[in-house]
Amino acid sequence: MTVQVPYEISNPGIYDLTDIELTIEMRVNYINHSNQANITSWVFSKTSPLQACKAFSSISGDFEGSFLNFFIPPLVEFFDDADEFEMVYYLLDIHFKAKYFLGLISFQYTENNLNLFDFY
Repeated sequence: MTVQVPYEISNPGIYDLTDIELTIEMRVNYINHSNQANITSWVFSKTSPLQACKAFSSISGDFEGSFLNFFIPPLVEFFDDADEFEMVYYLLDIHFKAKYFLGLISFQYTENNLNLFDFY
């Protein structure tokens, strides 16, 4: 099992982006309609440092994770307990952190609950 997510980061600013860190987490989720419970299990998580992005430039690549980044027992338990008649959603969380202006300004951006099937 592997995860591969392409990325591209553009820096139109006059200072470099440094200490860039990208975290990707994946969850599986379904709603048990018999009791309205929202059932979620974390199945993947990885954080990777990225190279600095120079001023007025871009960096791109593939964020990759292997089976070592998967939480196999919770995934197996989730599907053992899941109702096979309920829709299962695969949700992606993306966290981006970086520093700007000679490392004096830190910022982060987070995008949660992206449905993987919305990308196709």
